Amino acid sequence: MIINPRAILIVEKEPVMRESLSLILEDEGYRSLPAADAGEAMEHLDREQVDLVLLDLATGHACPESLFRKLRRRRPELPVLLVSQYDDHEVLVPLMRMGAAGYLFKPLDFEELIDLLPSYLAR
Repeated sequence: MIINPRAILIVEKEPVMRESLSLILEDEGYRSLPAADAGEAMEHLDREQVDLVLLDLATGHACPESLFRKLRRRRPELPVLLVSQYDDHEVLVPLMRMGAAGYLFKPLDFEELIDLLPSYLAR
């Protein structure tokens, strides 16, 4: 395992998924910053050096686009990787046009995520 001090903000409302992602990322040497909602996510951005955001579009936030815009306003250079349970083009396409780094569908393939992270972090 290569130790990588890069911090990944995980915005995921489901506790089991949030904890699983956090443990997997930490096992790979990343620093995980779990957030259950938009408020916690923005607190992490204010207090921590964040290198990438995993943003579940079903965060409980009324409008994923609004949360994405807040993230972009606060840190425009920050790569945001969208996570969705559904292939919802009405949500995904506009967010990709606004600068999302990419997207993954649930159920997540954790090996694929770990393999993809270096390329997203290099942006």
